[in-house]
Amino acid sequence: MAAHPTALSAPSAMARPKLWIERERRATRSEDPERALQLQLDAVVAEHELDLLVIADSDGAPVEMSGDPDLGMELAQYAAAAFRKHADTQTHVTSRGFLVVAPVQTPVRTFVIAAQGRWSIPDPQGFSRALAGVTRILKDGLFVHCEAPMALVRRA
Repeated sequence: MAAHPTALSAPSAMARPKLWIERERRATRSEDPERALQLQLDAVVAEHELDLLVIADSDGAPVEMSGDPDLGMELAQYAAAAFRKHADTQTHVTSRGFLVVAPVQTPVRTFVIAAQGRWSIPDPQGFSRALAGVTRILKDGLFVHCEAPMALVRRA
């Protein structure tokens, strides 16, 4: 027998019993896209010590947020304005803390995600996790419905 196990002498990986997963990776999950988005934001804020995390449309209307609602409205508007000026990931220092702003591209429209850390720059891993989760949820089925304006003139 060989000193080191070979493919013929070692049991194959297929023959080994598989370990069962003890628990779900996510503590909570939802099939409802709006609830899933809220759970994603809340989890990132809690685990990565962010003060505020906001998803907004390109006009500055908040879609979802985790943190203070009043500050969230302001951050949504700020993030949309920053996105209109430069459509890429940005870091800002303001009188209210450090901000990171990034676009979220979906097939239907573009959103903006913004994170605020009062005393330090938001954790890059946390922000990346939020961006990936939000992108997945928005692509998989959350549609922000806005009524189309009524036509003033009817075409004949």
